[in-house]
Amino acid sequence: MIPAGLKRLAQNRDGVTVVEFAVVAAPLIFMILGALDLAYQAYATAVVQGTTNAAARKVTLENASASIVETYVRDRLSSVASGSNLQISSSNFLTYNKIGKPEKLTTDVNANGQYDKSGPDCFIDDNRNNSYDIASQGASGIGTAEDVVRYQITATYNRLSPIPQLLGMGNSVTISRTTFMRNEPYAGVVDPPVKCGV
Repeated sequence: MIPAGLKRLAQNRDGVTVVEFAVVAAPLIFMILGALDLAYQAYATAVVQGTTNAAARKVTLENASASIVETYVRDRLSSVASGSNLQISSSNFLTYNKIGKPEKLTTDVNANGQYDKSGPDCFIDDNRNNSYDIASQGASGIGTAEDVVRYQITATYNRLSPIPQLLGMGNSVTISRTTFMRNEPYAGVVDPPVKCGV
């Protein structure tokens, strides 16, 4: 037989809302924090992409300097990532079709289609580094008139909530964006030197 006090307790519905909320609250908070983290990541990605495009446009102008553009980028991205978590790089190429391609041979002594230092074969030193490059990565910096500039920004920031860590994601997010722009024709184009046997 059930005691009367226990029977009254089983029929009492006071506090049932608190129990239901306790069951629903953890998954609800989990989903809200996860959604906020993903929304911030989308926002940060848009800011980094917009800043990369704006910085590349600034670089293409005649009076541009790498330090001024870098200061602009660091100011724009200070709300997303601290200065130590930003990597900014620029490289320049003569034309779009030279990106990632080997430097052009001007003399191929033994006609094998490859650069032979002892040939001595000659090549156009696109990035002016005094050596033949199989896949030109361009010269460092923003280049000169009519050069194609590759501008890349990588930003790393810590996640807003611990929820992604519970799902096996890392504590930090790295966003990397790259854009290419051609410098304005503000001066005469300087042809790269031809090098032989270097």
